[in-house]
Amino acid sequence: MHPLFLSKNCLLSLCVSLISLMAASTLIIYDDINITIIPQSTYQIVIVALFFIDAIAAIFMFTQYICNKKHYDILLLGFAFLSGLLYFAETIAVIQKPLETCTTIESKSNDIAIFYLFRQLSFLFLLLLSLFIHTPGHKTNKNRKLLLLLLSLFPLLIFPILSHNLSSYNPEMAITITYYHTGSKSQMWVMGYVYLLLALWALCLLLIIYRTKLHDDMWRSITVLCLSGFCCNLLLIALLRYDLSIWYICRMLEAISKMCIITTLMYSIFHTLNNISEKAFHDPLTAIYNRRFFFTEFDRFLQEWNFTPYCAMIVDIDRFKRINDRYGHEVGDKTLIAVARIIADTLRNEDLFARIGGEEFGILSQNINNREMAKNIAEKIRINIERNTSIDGYYNLPESMTVCIGVYFSTPIKHTSSEAMRLADIALYQAKNSGRNKVIVYEPSFDAPPPARGEEH
Repeated sequence: MHPLFLSKNCLLSLCVSLISLMAASTLIIYDDINITIIPQSTYQIVIVALFFIDAIAAIFMFTQYICNKKHYDILLLGFAFLSGLLYFAETIAVIQKPLETCTTIESKSNDIAIFYLFRQLSFLFLLLLSLFIHTPGHKTNKNRKLLLLLLSLFPLLIFPILSHNLSSYNPEMAITITYYHTGSKSQMWVMGYVYLLLALWALCLLLIIYRTKLHDDMWRSITVLCLSGFCCNLLLIALLRYDLSIWYICRMLEAISKMCIITTLMYSIFHTLNNISEKAFHDPLTAIYNRRFFFTEFDRFLQEWNFTPYCAMIVDIDRFKRINDRYGHEVGDKTLIAVARIIADTLRNEDLFARIGGEEFGILSQNINNREMAKNIAEKIRINIERNTSIDGYYNLPESMTVCIGVYFSTPIKHTSSEAMRLADIALYQAKNSGRNKVIVYEPSFDAPPPARGEEH
């Protein structure tokens, strides 16, 4: 993902934070909201939405880790998003709990604040673990991985149990994070908890910048989330009030920043899958198609073949072993790349072209009118290679290269891809035995064919 895209997201998040701060201030001055009239259905929808956003982010994190298990920090980040799901579930349960003599709106608000606090503490704990293990280009030893995995059990298992017992579910151990202020008729935060969250978000933000240098798309998007978390808690200090308006503003800000992370993850996963696909079907040296793709596409073409003429060719570089022995494999690789580019520039866009062996290339040309046309295409390839690989040529090779090309022009007999290429190989064998630097079109009368090529693609 382009860095500019993420920079815009960061700016967007900051702008939303400032606007949110102004909007919430206005609500305090002009709209003194009584906590007894909270629209719980809307509130619950927001929590459920955040639940699924965190679940999606965790799934994408785990998927990316499966694609590349060297990134153990991504696994811990996945745990960080996963840890929030239990707290969201607890919050939903609190919202749905009916108001009774033993359950007041004040206690419900305090319970929600407790789960909000521990949700952030769990995320921050796992985020710090992820930053601790983040070492690009270095493998993490197994003992260190095991230690971090055991530490991650605290926010994943211990923290949820602790938060549940510190809420109104266990009155003897319950703590007070928010309290009802009679004079202002509002729910107030105990500021010590907010200061703790602010300090931890600021610490994570600084560590991300220090440890990652913001070179990675994922960590840039996590930075947006840290800014969001910092701003959300800053609102609580600035407004000295815990009410519905602040909650909605903070949750919307959280949702926006997490969607930025999900977007980054989706791009990263699709980019990884695309790279895997490219490697599966392309030759790593020449960047053209490989043998597997060539024969797969050739077979697909033959399955739909309506007897329109086509030709199959095998191009083999003359005396290529001598190039490797005399000048080294680096020059040999350079020669292969040069020949591949010359052939690609000579062929039509619709022609199928691949590297099918060490110094051999396969070509499938469709809609070829006659044998002469097939031979002319092959001759053009041969001449272009000889001309463009001259000593003073564009590719600066130590010797001018020549090739032999065996051509099979289709007949009404339906062959498999392997059979068609075997016939082209027989023609290539004839070209090699008749002096090299030649094009030979297959004739049924050709004798002494080489051993048939394997069927593996």
